[in-house]
Amino acid sequence: MEEIAAEASVTKPILYRSIGDRDAVVAALSERFVQRINAAGAAAVGGSVVGREVVRELIRSFVDTVERHPNLFLFVTAGTKGDDQLGQSLSLGDQSAAPLAALLAALRPPGRRDDPSTSLIWARAMIGATQYATLWWLRDRSCTADELAERLTDLIWSGISSPG
Repeated sequence: MEEIAAEASVTKPILYRSIGDRDAVVAALSERFVQRINAAGAAAVGGSVVGREVVRELIRSFVDTVERHPNLFLFVTAGTKGDDQLGQSLSLGDQSAAPLAALLAALRPPGRRDDPSTSLIWARAMIGATQYATLWWLRDRSCTADELAERLTDLIWSGISSPG
C-alpha cells in the first residue's frame, strides 16, 4: 500500500480514505487494468486485420499490455484477501467477455450454427488461457512474446475456425 500511495503521490491515509481497504484498491486497479487491455485490443483490431490475425492481434495486445505493466498484472491477478476472489476474477472477465464474444462470433465460418452461448464460452476460454499462459510466461520467459502469442493463436484459432 505504501508503494501504491507513493506512485499516486499521496499518503497512505489519503489512499485509504479515498479508495478504502486493500480489496477496494485491488478492485479499482483491476478494473483500470482491464480497461487498458480492452482499449489495446480494440486498437489492435481496429484496422484491416481479418480472420486468424484478429485473434493473434488481440492476444498480442494483451501480452504487450502485461509486458508494459507486469507488476500491476501480477498484483491484480493475485486478487484480494477477501472471501470473493472467484467473484472478483469472474467480474473482471465479464468486462471483456461480451465484446470479445461478439467479435469471435463474427469470425466463425459462414453457415456454422452454434448455440448462442458458444462464442461466450470461447471468449471466456480465450481470456483464461491467455491470462494463465501469460502468468507462466512472465515467470519463465522460455519463449518470446511473439512466440507466446503465436502458439496461443494456433490453439484458439483451431477451434474457432473449425467447420463443425
